[in-house]
Amino acid sequence: MLTIAGAKHGLGGIAGYDAAETEDEDPDRLAVVQRSTGAYLRSCLYSDNAGWQEVVNTLQVDAKGLAHIEVKSEVARSAGACGS
Repeated sequence: MLTIAGAKHGLGGIAGYDAAETEDEDPDRLAVVQRSTGAYLRSCLYSDNAGWQEVVNTLQVDAKGLAHIEVKSEVARSAGACGS
């Protein structure tokens, strides 16, 4: 699970008529969402793509105050982003 400190994002689900998908204009938080989502999807689509693991490693080292990723178990971590 990707947790972004102070974020005002709503991802997934069905938006209401007047709902704003985001009110967050912080460029660093928006970049984390964008890069993390893209890396996760690429890792799911291409088994040899290490993008998701690079995001996990980067967040653990460089972005501790901005965001963090929790992995359910070592099995899930070794299976890759999509659990395959």
